[in-house]
Amino acid sequence: MTKDELQNTVDKLADKFFANGVVTPTTYIEQISFLFFAKMLEEEENGRIQAAKLAGKNYKSIFDGKNEKYRWSIWSVMPDTQAMFKFVRDDLITFFQTGIQDHEDVKKFFLEVHFFIPDAILLSEVVDIISKIEFSKIDADIKGDMYEHLTSRLATAGRIGSFRTPRHIIRTIVKMVDPKIGQTICDPACGTAGFLLAAYEHIKSQNSKTTLEYTTLENGDSYQKGKGDLLGEKDWIKLENETFWGFDVTPDSIKIAIMNMLLHGLC
Repeated sequence: MTKDELQNTVDKLADKFFANGVVTPTTYIEQISFLFFAKMLEEEENGRIQAAKLAGKNYKSIFDGKNEKYRWSIWSVMPDTQAMFKFVRDDLITFFQTGIQDHEDVKKFFLEVHFFIPDAILLSEVVDIISKIEFSKIDADIKGDMYEHLTSRLATAGRIGSFRTPRHIIRTIVKMVDPKIGQTICDPACGTAGFLLAAYEHIKSQNSKTTLEYTTLENGDSYQKGKGDLLGEKDWIKLENETFWGFDVTPDSIKIAIMNMLLHGLC
């Protein structure tokens, strides 16, 4: 899928929720987020299994044995939509909370997740749309842009939206601060992680030798991105695991921030 196709897809997902009475952006973004992760988790595990085979190593997947039923490709095609609805509501979220060994931040995300999909028909329609997305074949930048497009709906979401800093202002501030690799970057009121992700993109751009990508946003604003191809392996480890810290008093913001950073490759 292209960037535009992905943005149209998330718009369609949001509109489905809105048409079925789930009108609060923080609520439907949370529901879309955990379904995204369910799909991404299987794709990630399939990649690990394939890599282990090529290396001649054994790999124990989290979907082995009795856990196979938690694969997106298994439960998402249940012919009985009511049975699928009950499985996701009563079983799948519990598995995410207790059965995932990696992604500790994502486990914390699911400890706070509440199931707010009102009926089996809506769940089935949303699952059908998400099934068409192949996350493993999409660049992290494009996935991140897709999620940023979804979270832009928070700008009209009342209390949480009223503190969402416009992205062109974020990038201007980050450019003035000019964060560097090796520094620790903390946002004590991180919201949906806009400042942290802008700092991440800034550091990559400042450490790129290739032509920077020119991206035009919906409001006519534009900015550049770099691949960070001048960063060494140790730099990437530090950048992705030790650099960014965010805090917020609003649990809904934290959940969205975690998924936002995950889709940008930072969790």
